[in-house]
Amino acid sequence: TTSDGSFLVDQSEFRQLLEQTGFEVLVWNDESQATIGFFLAMFERAAASQRKPVLGPGVLLGPRFVEMAKNLFAALQQGRVSVAMAIAAKR
Repeated sequence: TTSDGSFLVDQSEFRQLLEQTGFEVLVWNDESQATIGFFLAMFERAAASQRKPVLGPGVLLGPRFVEMAKNLFAALQQGRVSVAMAIAAKR
């Protein structure tokens, strides 16, 4: 996919967009590394388990959830996407 076909923006640009649309960013934390750790733990638990979880994202996202999770994990590791936790207030 080229940048012409992507609507993703990096954290810096997203924060600027929030501020330009009348929000004051009170807290901004890059949670990308923590999310990678979450995925590693999730994959480890899944590999060690003999049964599928009754509840979880797979219930909502369907049979392709594992594939989607692996793709998101790879994108996080490669720096193609990131995860931010933000608190913003309307000015």
